[in-house]
Amino acid sequence: MKKIIVLLAALASFFCLAFTANAAIGDANGDGALTVGDARTVLRIALELEKISPEKRPACDADHNGKVT
Repeated sequence: MKKIIVLLAALASFFCLAFTANAAIGDANGDGALTVGDARTVLRIALELEKISPEKRPACDADHNGKVT
């Protein structure tokens, strides 16, 4: 289980860093920058360890499928 979580965290970090040109997508904390903290937040939301407000959902839903994955 720990290996899966580490893998997901690495993928989330890569995903967030890949979209640095569009800071709105992936900017989970709304500070205008994509950081590892954003990746951590998105991962925790995807694993249902953390709740997200409806206003922040679009920034965390990079593929626009209505889910944070």
